[in-house]
Amino acid sequence: MNFSSLEELKRVSLSDCRLNELADLREITTDTKVALETRLNNFLDAIGNPYMFRVGDTKVKISFARNGRL
Repeated sequence: MNFSSLEELKRVSLSDCRLNELADLREITTDTKVALETRLNNFLDAIGNPYMFRVGDTKVKISFARNGRL
């Protein structure tokens, strides 16, 4: 995944996604015995959009302040 792909995923609206289309964070596991880069790639493959996922029946979208403050 490259920077432009991440920027595209960041712009997706939560209201445009159906609950069943989002990865459930509770179902994603991490093998801590593999290299960090491999873990990160595996996570990104499993989550699809790292900015938007679900936890059970709750949609979640994360964002960050441009200046690093809330």
